[in-house]
Amino acid sequence: MGEKAATKEVIGVLVTTLSDVNVSVRLQAGYALGNMGEKAATKEVIGTLVTAVGNANDSVRENACEALGNMGEKAATNEVIGALVTALGDTNHFTRANSSKALGKMGEKAATKEVIGVLVTTLSDVNVSVRLQAGYALGNMDEKAATKEVIGALVTALGDTNHFTRKNASKALGNMGEKAATKVVIGALVTALVDANDSVRENACEALGNMDEKAATSSVISGLSGIADYGVYQSLRKILKSLPELCDIDADAVSKLLEWCSLRACLICDIGLEKIMIAYVKTGIPQWCSIIFLESLHRDYGITFVENKLIVYGNSERVTFDIPSTKLRDELVCAFARERELVVPV
Repeated sequence: MGEKAATKEVIGVLVTTLSDVNVSVRLQAGYALGNMGEKAATKEVIGTLVTAVGNANDSVRENACEALGNMGEKAATNEVIGALVTALGDTNHFTRANSSKALGKMGEKAATKEVIGVLVTTLSDVNVSVRLQAGYALGNMDEKAATKEVIGALVTALGDTNHFTRKNASKALGNMGEKAATKVVIGALVTALVDANDSVRENACEALGNMDEKAATSSVISGLSGIADYGVYQSLRKILKSLPELCDIDADAVSKLLEWCSLRACLICDIGLEKIMIAYVKTGIPQWCSIIFLESLHRDYGITFVENKLIVYGNSERVTFDIPSTKLRDELVCAFARERELVVPV
């Protein structure tokens, strides 16, 4: 029944039942309170559950940690957080996993220096479930957890043998955004883009997108462009839109971006023709020519070349781009002629 049963009378009875002589009864009482979530988060209930975290029975401790986690930020008192930190050192791995998860559900309210330090240690726990819940917890603490030590531990977790741990580590780094966008992190996430597990790849992709301009390296763009997934579109879009210019992207990355855009023209219109033209004029990378053509085709622009100028006729006033190099102009003209031959009339 969950929250619907969370009346004052029911909660009072369940609190009393947590002290029952029968272990199974105590377990069910803790389970029931946990299912009521924040509605059961009274001072009396929380105090009783904190006591239960230190119970001699493994299952009672597990349930108590889970129940406190389900109460979220309402249960995030110093006493509760202290009890959960102690539980991270429990001999029972289910208790350690549930206490990690509970701290994660409390989010930034639980993000003290002590908690973060213990969770970093927990990322190396011998048990897989404990490690993945520690990653989940740190991820939910967002930028507050973005310390050098935490980031280093999460990068190590990206190499874990368990894909759930790798998935949560990617997610955690993504939640930290630009604060986690170091060269080492970005390199590790690029490697994760080719992980054998779909969820790890998806989270790595999302994480790079959350780092915006800081993740706009050629290796990132090449890595993302090699994946056929809608999530890649979102990440590439965020990264490319965050850049004031596209001039630092190398020829290999532009080639891979072109391959991606050829199949998914929707990405190009989000970059903007002006930004693409500037990149072409400044870098001379010929693959930009085909991307310019795809942009004009997708936007239904009219294009005219007049001497060393490209004139674009769109939905508003015409826009003129100077192309100072005759070589660049000729390459662009040839690219347009070549691409037109490849377009199949509808």
